[in-house]
Amino acid sequence: MRPLQKILCPVDTSVFSARALSYAKALAGWYGASIAVLYVRPVIVPPALWFGAPAVLPPEPEDGLTERHLESFVRDAIGAAPVTLAIRDGAVVHEILQTAAELPADLIVMGTHGHSGFERLLLGSVTEKTLRKAQVPVLTVPERGAERRPDPPGFETILCGMDRSATARRALDAALSLADASGARVVILHIVPAAPAAARDAR
Repeated sequence: MRPLQKILCPVDTSVFSARALSYAKALAGWYGASIAVLYVRPVIVPPALWFGAPAVLPPEPEDGLTERHLESFVRDAIGAAPVTLAIRDGAVVHEILQTAAELPADLIVMGTHGHSGFERLLLGSVTEKTLRKAQVPVLTVPERGAERRPDPPGFETILCGMDRSATARRALDAALSLADASGARVVILHIVPAAPAAARDAR
């Protein structure tokens, strides 16, 4: 993985986003990178228009987050670290990917909320969709222990699952780069699929 120069951290002002920001700050310190913080105000499509005209409504009026509010959230999360701030209106995943392309970002760091069941079916997962569509590596910071994040966060062991694909080799490059920057160790895991029961019985 090439050295990181620009890190994009999409946030929603939750504790999960605060934790992701802490990791973005740590990574920026290790690599000498800059951080761009993005907040997207989603445009709401009314149910009557889901299968009709492609008109949309403006962002919900109660979502009155301003750059001053975003700056306060960032300061509470990571202190006075130098970052650039952006607030955009639109489809959340689209705006994240668009901003990553415009910077251009070398890495996206974002938190996960752990939605499941009907909520996930209805809303989808912004993080999951970003993972599938992003053209750059995405570091996801899980919800577990978000209220007890270390300060500053770091890595001790990096587990890298491997197969023989080119994508896996790029993942290993990224893991080795992170380990070199953070002083972590890398554990490489390759799983050999078990033979079907019928094939085992025939031997």
